[in-house]
Amino acid sequence: MTKKGKTSYPAPKAYSWHRVWQSQEKECCGEPTEYECEEASCEVDYCADSEKRAPRKDTCGQVVSVRTLPLCPNSPGNVACGQVKVPVVLAEPTIQIEVEADLELDQYALEIKRIKKEVVLTQCELVLGSNKLFIGGYVRKNIEYATVDCEHCSTKCGDIRHCTVHVPFECVTPITFANPPQFHAAKPCVNIEFEGHKVIADESICVDVKNEKPFCELLSSVIYEEDIIQHKDRCCDSGEKLFKKFTEKMVIILTLKVLQKQQRVIPLGPPPYHHHHHCKNDY
Repeated sequence: MTKKGKTSYPAPKAYSWHRVWQSQEKECCGEPTEYECEEASCEVDYCADSEKRAPRKDTCGQVVSVRTLPLCPNSPGNVACGQVKVPVVLAEPTIQIEVEADLELDQYALEIKRIKKEVVLTQCELVLGSNKLFIGGYVRKNIEYATVDCEHCSTKCGDIRHCTVHVPFECVTPITFANPPQFHAAKPCVNIEFEGHKVIADESICVDVKNEKPFCELLSSVIYEEDIIQHKDRCCDSGEKLFKKFTEKMVIILTLKVLQKQQRVIPLGPPPYHHHHHCKNDY
C-alpha cells in the first residue's frame, strides 16, 4: 500500500548475466547465427532484458580446425656452380621515327616562345619467334606562346600562356640480336588410349613451360623539329598577324635496350686459403 498523496512507481528493471548450457540437438539460446556451437555443447552469454539477448563483448576467439600436412617428395634440378638468372641484353638498336602533326592552340598567338619536349614510351614488344619490335608512345610537348590582349600604335601587350599536348607515334622495326632470346614453344597434349577386355582408359600428358618475357629500357631520345605556320588568320592594327594553328615536323631518334632474364653460368674464382671446392655440375 502507498500512503495517501504519494504516487507509486514501478520497480526498476533488473539486468543480470546468465550462462546457459544446452545440448547440440537444441537451438543455442537464441544465439545469433554467426556464433556457432562447439561439438557437444555451447556456452552462450547474454543479458536478459525484456526477452532481448545480446552476446557479450568479451567473448574470446577459438581455433576452428587444425591439419597436419603430409611431406611432398621432390627431385633436385640440374644447377651448375655459379649459375645465375640475370637480365641479358638481346639488342641495343637506335631507331629513327618521323612524325608530322597539326596542332591548334586555345587562343590566337603572336609567337611561340618555348617548347619543352619529353618522349614517353608506352609500348615496346618483341614478338618471340621473330625479330620484329613493336614500338609506341608519345611526345609530351609543353608549348609556351605570347598572346595579344591590347595594342596601341606600336605597342602590343598580352599574356604568356601554355598548352600541353601529347603527340603519339608508333612503328615496327626489325632488330639484330647480339644474344638470341630463349623460349620454349608450347607442345600439344599427347593422348594415350588403353583398351582391354573390360576397361577402356584414356590418359593425356600435357607439358607447359613458362617463358621470360623480353622487356625494353629507353636509354636516350633526340628530337629534331620544325614548326611551320601555314595560315595566319587574324591581323592586328599594326599589321602583325596572329595564328592559332601550326604544323610540326619531328624526327625522333630513340636508343633502346632490349633485355630478357636468362640463366647464365659465371666462372667462380678459387676460394680463399686455397681450399678447393668441387661442384657436382662443373662447366
